[in-house]
Amino acid sequence: MNNSDCTLANPHRTKLLSGGQIWLRRLSRVWSAAVILGILQFLLPGLNSAGVAKADTLNDHAIVLDSNNQIIPWMPNPTAGYGEVVANAWDYFLNRVPNDPATGVSAYFSQSYLSPDTQQVANWPHNPAGLYAMLIESALKYYAYSGDIAVMQKVEELATHHLDNGMTPSAWVWGGVPYASGDAGSLVYQGATYGDDSGSGDGRYYLEPDKIGELGYGWLLLYKFSGNSRYLDAAIHAADVLASKVRTGNSSQSPWPFRVHAQTGQIREDYCAHVVSSIELFDELIRLKLGNTADYRNARQSVWTWMMTFPMQNNVWANYFEDVPIQTDLGNINQLNPMMLARYLMEHPENDPNWETHVRGLIAWVEKNFAAPQYGANAIKEQNAFPHVMGSHTSRYASINAMLYARTGDMVAKEKAYRAFNWATYMARSNGIVIDGPTVNNQWFTDGYGDYIRHFMTGLHAIPEWAPTGETHITGSSSIVKSVSYSPAGVDYVTADAASTEVLRVAFVPSSVLVGAQLLSQRSDLAQPGWTFDPATGVMLVRHDNGTSVKIGANALFGTLWSTYSKAKMTVRRLGSRSGANDSTMIFNDDGTFTLTEVESPQTYVYTGHWKLIKGKKLFLDLDAGGQSEFMRMWTNRLEEIATEKGISIDGVNFSEIRFILSQPKIPKNKLVPRKATIKAKGWISASANGQDIMRRFTYINRVTFLNQLLGGTTPH
Repeated sequence: MNNSDCTLANPHRTKLLSGGQIWLRRLSRVWSAAVILGILQFLLPGLNSAGVAKADTLNDHAIVLDSNNQIIPWMPNPTAGYGEVVANAWDYFLNRVPNDPATGVSAYFSQSYLSPDTQQVANWPHNPAGLYAMLIESALKYYAYSGDIAVMQKVEELATHHLDNGMTPSAWVWGGVPYASGDAGSLVYQGATYGDDSGSGDGRYYLEPDKIGELGYGWLLLYKFSGNSRYLDAAIHAADVLASKVRTGNSSQSPWPFRVHAQTGQIREDYCAHVVSSIELFDELIRLKLGNTADYRNARQSVWTWMMTFPMQNNVWANYFEDVPIQTDLGNINQLNPMMLARYLMEHPENDPNWETHVRGLIAWVEKNFAAPQYGANAIKEQNAFPHVMGSHTSRYASINAMLYARTGDMVAKEKAYRAFNWATYMARSNGIVIDGPTVNNQWFTDGYGDYIRHFMTGLHAIPEWAPTGETHITGSSSIVKSVSYSPAGVDYVTADAASTEVLRVAFVPSSVLVGAQLLSQRSDLAQPGWTFDPATGVMLVRHDNGTSVKIGANALFGTLWSTYSKAKMTVRRLGSRSGANDSTMIFNDDGTFTLTEVESPQTYVYTGHWKLIKGKKLFLDLDAGGQSEFMRMWTNRLEEIATEKGISIDGVNFSEIRFILSQPKIPKNKLVPRKATIKAKGWISASANGQDIMRRFTYINRVTFLNQLLGGTTPH
């Protein structure tokens, strides 16, 4: 069966109904044998359990295997594969998404997916709340990683659009909260009328409480990033509504219903196991002491107790996806709900003393119910009602295993993560188009961008050595990175929280970490504030407890002001010599220039030039024209001092045939302090001495000793 046949018969969100019925969207042509084969393959996933359209390709990429016949990324440089797929995906999303013909604006405002080959819109119910929440997380993580502010500008535009065009009326039973769905081709979200009968897209004026928590948490993260109080107000109101409507749950009724009419409160479906986003919203507002924290604590405890009592025990992880038709039972389990809970447990192990047991159990359950082994990787299916392997779900599973490895050192989990991520790269094309899965071949904005990107970023946070070699990135932070700047000088960034820990992979040997005006110490661990660095992997960890502004120096030179000591001697043939030893300073600027300032009262000499590191081991120095001219001014003064001692009157001094030689001092790895820099010169001096023209050879040598770094005006102890 080819992908086009599968797409025709079973668009991505075609769902099973009770009694074996199946929803087929708008079939307007005669059923063919290929369509029938597509239906059979949908109903009987074992017919093609591998889920690969062609034996040797995935998404038209030739499958690349290692010597053990295990899958690796398809890129020409596999070691840069994860960074490449997320960069390409964002580039496409920002710059090449086509406009929806119905609205004239980018399709992700009004459509859920496109055809990857034609770029035509699908006209299927939109899912903006979940999509925008996912994109906010992906953008925040990618901004810290890349410094590309365009991703943040885009998600703020989307989040604001939802506030302006996708909220329920404030006077309704569920008032002032976001709709989960919208009609295809509409910029206003009120639930999708397509689902009035079936439930796909919820139905007009129906919403999903779990998406209130999901987007509410996204708004709160945006507030922490930008300080925009409108996002905070929306997040607090979302939490207030959720807290006010928590009910007693049981095995068939969750704390909030899955679908409910916003105006009347009429419940359309009673059960949804996706509660972790609402817990995250409550947690963060409580931590920040914002909103009605007492109500949030009570609601959170009620929801937590239900989750640990029921789905954690009986594995009824049912319902999440917006366009699933109404289900008559709780059989439509999925992998998203347990995997997102597993992530939460590893991010907050203090909330569950049995977190590791629970996480391992959740992973094992997903593997049993949704894993399809392919080329050494567990490719992960979406849900019972749509059992197709997909890139976003496989990358989610990969990220959970990566986090488990980071927490426990479990090498089996690391291998699972590696192979699953590798498989997921095949869903991305080199032009940034990301499909959902090989047997479906649609381009969903959730599956291909919001959900897909965030899991790769989570994986790089857990295992930073998987970020591209030779590049510098913040791969993750326990806080929100509000601003970041990458340069040859290192990394400057600001976090939302004064106490946080950042993980980086750097392409340099760091020498200093400054938090505000406080210099952090390099340590062997992060039991206290400080930083660690592994030169074998380039992985750096920074813990700061009392500051938000962090400056990482790329080495002991970049942007650093040094206290130095200059000891020089000038010798003029047949006239004599002059020696001097003075305190001085030397700064290596970020733009590759240096300034050596020497004070010999009443004179101050400022020598300028260029510098660069040679393979990180030697320092190359070169004087510019201004620096050479300053040396000649200093030599003139030295010559006049020599002549004065001899009782000679000197004037009209000129220099010719000057040759400067600057040493290349080494940079010892254990100290990162340059060894002495030597500046030598020789040439000819011409002048008038007691009225007679003379020409003399001269030599000059200056040995500059590096003493201390002067960071923020202080010398580190």
